[in-house]
Amino acid sequence: MQDTYRADKRDPQKIKEVNGFQLWIPEFKVEDARFLIQIYAGVMKYDPDTMGHMAQLVKNKQLILEDQLLKGGKMDPGALMQWIISEKNQNRPTISTSFDKDCGGYAKSCYRYTIGGKGIDERGWAQAIPGSKDWQPGVTCPNLYLNNDKLSDADIIAVASGRSAKELTFLVPVRWSMITNSEFVN
Repeated sequence: MQDTYRADKRDPQKIKEVNGFQLWIPEFKVEDARFLIQIYAGVMKYDPDTMGHMAQLVKNKQLILEDQLLKGGKMDPGALMQWIISEKNQNRPTISTSFDKDCGGYAKSCYRYTIGGKGIDERGWAQAIPGSKDWQPGVTCPNLYLNNDKLSDADIIAVASGRSAKELTFLVPVRWSMITNSEFVN
């Protein structure tokens, strides 16, 4: 995958001190991200009895999920992107990055961080998630990016919205080791 970028007012030393960019919900774990992707891929339903940690985040109102998801409704990857877009608040376990250096216009009077894309590749939904439909990325279906062929083995999980993706959204922290450059942009 090509590199992505993130604009941030914090200087590199502060980002390094916290080991990169952290999720708004620090308690959200990679296992929770895997559950979330599987739910939206349609291979499992939300079940508080089997999703202990994730269910606890929901119960504590740290993680806000769609009512349709919580009630076991039919989900698809397009609904995941809608949730990401609509939940731009601190109850969303995501980190947004941009495929363009301008960072959607945010790269002004701040630091621009380059996140290396080496080893993170687009994966087919059906190949990465056993039992998933072969969702085709497009207008309503996001591209799935992982650092492993299988979701179950990946610890870097991200999605990009459709064919003309300008933004890559990570569902896990962007660790300091993934940041390959930083520069101040006036």
